[in-house]
Amino acid sequence: MERNKQIDGLRGITILLIAIFHLFCRYREIYCGYTIWYLKWMGDFGNSIFLLISSYFLIGIIGKKIHLKKFISKKIVRLWPSYIVAITVIMVSTHFFFITGSYLFMERLFVECGIS
Repeated sequence: MERNKQIDGLRGITILLIAIFHLFCRYREIYCGYTIWYLKWMGDFGNSIFLLISSYFLIGIIGKKIHLKKFISKKIVRLWPSYIVAITVIMVSTHFFFITGSYLFMERLFVECGIS
């Protein structure tokens, strides 16, 4: 299947919508106790469109004969480096930069779960 630049662009826009949702809505909901209600649609809409595009590509793969081990190994090799980079950046940034309210949130979470 040939790459379609319009679909790649739409996928990029949906990723930006989801990132904006997590940055401005989800972060504030978790750490600050409030959210920006008029931006909540971005996460739902971006996620729905992204899943729609992904299912479109999976339907194109179904008609072809694929080897499951080869398919999974290619996905792991392609996605694993970005996963490691993302986890490393998050761990380093939360270690060196104090995120407002994050410790209070964790303390409240442990108390509610009965861990402490």
